[in-house]
Amino acid sequence: VIDVRCLSKPSAPGARAAEHQGWAVLPLFCGAGYVASGVHRLPLYLAQTGGEPSPALLEQIATEGARGVLAKARADRRVKLVEGASVDVAVLDELRAGEWDNGALPAPDVSALAEATGGKPDKYSNPRASKPCQTLLSATVTEASLRAKFELALGFNGR
Repeated sequence: VIDVRCLSKPSAPGARAAEHQGWAVLPLFCGAGYVASGVHRLPLYLAQTGGEPSPALLEQIATEGARGVLAKARADRRVKLVEGASVDVAVLDELRAGEWDNGALPAPDVSALAEATGGKPDKYSNPRASKPCQTLLSATVTEASLRAKFELALGFNGR
């Protein structure tokens, strides 16, 4: 389960809030235990009761599989799609480390999004290309310092 949150602008120094945006499900293993390496464009969901998936729904997904359970939950109105939103998740098996080092990621697999949206994945994905994060940062900001700030903001406290 991928939990998507948005950091809001702090109202006071050190005060941050992570606002819940939705969640997605990506089975990490496929076939005979292989990692589902690739870029996956997934639909974002909200549960009707508070946004987050219930423990019962998560248990059902774990035992019966994500796509069928989520389709039934949508039909039963237990979950809904976040209108116009999706999330890209990149997964690479450690045995394939280095394949994406040149920055060229494979095209996203949109099959889960297409299935959830009735064959209309474009309504839930943003085709605009964005700049690499490092082009938005000053030369004095390092990846390590940025990661430390993100972890602090998200409450990881160096874990």
